[in-house]
Amino acid sequence: MRDAYGRRTRPGVTSGIIWTSVVHVVGAVVLMAAARPQEIAPPVYAVELVAAPRTPPKPRRAPEATPRQVDPPPEAPAKAEARKDDSPAPVPVPVKQETEPPPKTAPTEQPLPPPPTITYCSTPASPAGGVKQLPASHTWSPGHSTPRQGS
Repeated sequence: MRDAYGRRTRPGVTSGIIWTSVVHVVGAVVLMAAARPQEIAPPVYAVELVAAPRTPPKPRRAPEATPRQVDPPPEAPAKAEARKDDSPAPVPVPVKQETEPPPKTAPTEQPLPPPPTITYCSTPASPAGGVKQLPASHTWSPGHSTPRQGS
């Protein structure tokens, strides 16, 4: 099929453009009809709000005191016969309780091994040559070529 200018056209192109336009126009009309006008809010005034003074706290009354019944004092025990001699009462001798010392138990942990002896390689010009044994009081740290005396 050809148009008025002689160009080739596909069948139904014109009707497709028309129907697409109709559908879009109907959709726009439906959306505009569904929109409601915005409600007008009441006017807002700039005011300074001042709080009312606090009410004083209400005095709280303590509950009334109820009288208690007082128990009569306990009766004094009957007096024992008075001693005839005025010597002081014998002082009780404190009794020492003999206690056994707790039983000795074997330790459950193994003791730590002794620290290793520190060695370092001497220079080739050393008269000792090879490895020199140092006492445990000397330490060696990386970055130092000679051992330092420990403090």
